Amino acid sequence: MDPLESNLPKAGTVVMIDPETGFETQIHTGNPELRASYAKLMYQQQDSISMVFKKYGIDSADLTTHGDTLSALHRLLKRRSRKQTR
Repeated sequence: MDPLESNLPKAGTVVMIDPETGFETQIHTGNPELRASYAKLMYQQQDSISMVFKKYGIDSADLTTHGDTLSALHRLLKRRSRKQTR
């Protein structure tokens, strides 16, 4: 995950184009309601992914573009190792 994706950047008014339909709309990224809705949607998306992983017993690691990936993978492998030895 890129932490920059969790919050809508304040970029002024931008034109968004749906590549499948060609539908265009303008949004004002400084709008507090839009920014709050976007943050909520991103949180819900991450929460949904976590729930699916838990439901099916899928091991996962929270990796970010700004984080220490090696440490996160190391912790994941240690957790998996402990599960297998039980």
